[in-house]
Amino acid sequence: MADRTLLRDLVGERQWTYQAFSAQFQRAARSVADRDGEPRLSRLSVSETTFRRWTSGALRTRPSGDVCRVLEELFHRPAADLFTPAPSVVQRPTAGHDEGVSKLIKEHIAMAARNALRFTSLSGTGVDAETVGALTGEAARLAELYPTAPLHEFIGDLVNLQEITYRLLESRQRLGAARDLNLVAALSTGLLAKASHDQGNPQAAITLSRAAYSAADDAGHEGLKAWVRGIQALTAYWAGWNTQAADYARGAQSPSLTGTVTAWLPALEARAHAALGDRASANDALTRAQAARDRLELSDLDRFGGLLTFPEAQHAYYQAEALVLVDPGAPEALRAADSAVASYTDPDAGHWAFGDEAGSRAHQAVARIATGDLDGGLAAIEPVLALPPQQRTHGITVCVRRTADALPAAGPGSPTIANQMRTALEEFDHTTLRALTQ
Repeated sequence: MADRTLLRDLVGERQWTYQAFSAQFQRAARSVADRDGEPRLSRLSVSETTFRRWTSGALRTRPSGDVCRVLEELFHRPAADLFTPAPSVVQRPTAGHDEGVSKLIKEHIAMAARNALRFTSLSGTGVDAETVGALTGEAARLAELYPTAPLHEFIGDLVNLQEITYRLLESRQRLGAARDLNLVAALSTGLLAKASHDQGNPQAAITLSRAAYSAADDAGHEGLKAWVRGIQALTAYWAGWNTQAADYARGAQSPSLTGTVTAWLPALEARAHAALGDRASANDALTRAQAARDRLELSDLDRFGGLLTFPEAQHAYYQAEALVLVDPGAPEALRAADSAVASYTDPDAGHWAFGDEAGSRAHQAVARIATGDLDGGLAAIEPVLALPPQQRTHGITVCVRRTADALPAAGPGSPTIANQMRTALEEFDHTTLRALTQ
């Protein structure tokens, strides 16, 4: 077979090591086993030797039919295509192809940067300040990027950072270097836990967050431990495990903490109590969140920015969501939702996050529907429905379903605008599901 196959290119594009490929293959095998009712398929695996043959072009015969079925599930390509020569990645620039060429150049530059980071980190016998600085800087870049960009644009860099850091921690390091590396490990793994949650996989998110918490503990960083607990509370909340979410958030609060995490944790707790219908506990948590905001002293985590800080706009969104969940028709709920949306649409406000703006708009829609303003509800939710599928995180899809649940019951007397909204919300669900299964 040809040395350069489509399978080899697809593995290379994803920056998969054997361990990463093996995990993805086994996940796909379980999926095929469940779908086709053949439990034996869930036990399929690929040895490292076979993986090397596949990615070097040394394979002379096509794999068994069962393995081909799993590969087709994994790559969404016919198995026959995977072991055929890959199309050339070099394209001649022609009119109308500038955008494609620019994207190709950016992808190559990003790959070169990943390779450079790996080389700098894994060459030599020890970890020096330069290496730690490079890894910490990469963690800060990804934390800053996370709220504003689709996950597929940087997930490879995030996995790469975690893999490098874990590999360094597996070798003997001096105490100070080990502490610094554990800090980066906690950050990268915590961000991956958030990514798992955003993709609708709370079990993986909790597993990753436990590893992140352990690394933060080894780093001796109380603020980072509290932040990881917040990720666990966030995951539990969107999974519908609201009692657990409240416990995670409440248990991590401490008078010794500083930074915006001190406001984030009670705000997380407030949403969980509100989802449980506990108005008194939700209001108490909102009061504590505002008190923490009023006496705020920024921490080193806040200096990372992005997903590691809790800006005022996000605080407004959490407050609005809690109030809407408690009583969507209350005037204060609509005021809070309007304020949250305004915070994210103010070009001078900073700290924009597409997911939080979408959540704010969805709860503004719920509040407007609750007050009988169906036209206003449609205007609020329309920008959310226009989000491309790759930006429709699990939290956003839950918020859209809440909007659908808030609509008047369908029937002969149902308002026309309600039927239009219901159709649009169902189409959002369908297109999102199609994107996830392609």
